Amino acid sequence: MVQDIIDFYTERMWEIKVDEDLRAEDFKENFTYWKQNTTWWADFVSISDKENTQFIDYALNSQDYRNRVATTYFLTYKVYLPELEEFKKLGFELITKIENRYNKN
Repeated sequence: MVQDIIDFYTERMWEIKVDEDLRAEDFKENFTYWKQNTTWWADFVSISDKENTQFIDYALNSQDYRNRVATTYFLTYKVYLPELEEFKKLGFELITKIENRYNKN
């Protein structure tokens, strides 16, 4: 039983970490790209209420923006969240297995 617990956490936490690393790298890449390559970034991240028409145009018309958003969506909703659901499902299965073994003794 102890080995089952170790195996569960070893495998599941590795899978989650890989997905978190992918998401973090995607965020970092987007942040760095926008910071270094756009004229609207300073206005976008400022606390002013100034309307940022350059960003709005980029968000509405740029294939680059659509690709970045699609990638973020994919990494979050198609990769990361399903992995968390799998963690939860297998975790509950392991808890049930532990409870069944405990209740037999």
